[in-house]
Amino acid sequence: MYLLFFQHRFNIFNLLTNYSCKWLLYTYKTKHIWEDFNCEKNLIVIVTLLCMVFLFCSCSSRSSSANQTDIIGQWKIESKSFNESDLYSVFGSSLKNEGNSLEFHEDGTFSVYIGAGYGGDGQYSYSDNIIDASFKDYCEGNTQTFTGKLVSENNTSYIVSTIRDVELYFVKQSN
Repeated sequence: MYLLFFQHRFNIFNLLTNYSCKWLLYTYKTKHIWEDFNCEKNLIVIVTLLCMVFLFCSCSSRSSSANQTDIIGQWKIESKSFNESDLYSVFGSSLKNEGNSLEFHEDGTFSVYIGAGYGGDGQYSYSDNIIDASFKDYCEGNTQTFTGKLVSENNTSYIVSTIRDVELYFVKQSN
C-alpha cells in the first residue's frame, strides 16, 4: 500500500517508480526479503544515478563538438607529417612564393589557396566538426570540393584535410 502511495506521490518519476517498486514487490512476494530493501532509498539512489548519467552525457557531447565560430578566421598549413619538399612536389614550387591560406567567414563563405595551382572561393557548411565546402577553382573555373575535420591535439586545433593525396594540417593564425 505504501508503494502505491509513493508511486502516485512523485508523478515526475512515475515510470522509474513504477518499475522499481514493481521489482521490489516481486522480490518481496517471491523471496521474502522486503526487510533488506527500502523503496524510497532505492528510488533516490536510482534517480541520482540517472541524473549523473544524463549530466555526463550532455556535458561530454557539448565538449566534443565545436561551434562554427571556432573555425572562423585564417588557417595556414603546418608541416606535421611531411616535409616541405613533399609539398613542393605535389603543389609546385609556387607554394614557396605564393604561400597558402584557408579562410572561413561568418557568412558561410570561404577561400582556399595552396601555391598557384589550387584554390578558389566558395561556400561551406559546418556540423559535428566536419567542414563540407565547394568552390570555383581560380585557374580552370571548375567546381571543386573541400572536406576537412576540426581536431584537437596537444591543446592545438587543426583542420585536417586530404588534398591531392596529401594529408594537410591547417593551424589557425592569430589575428
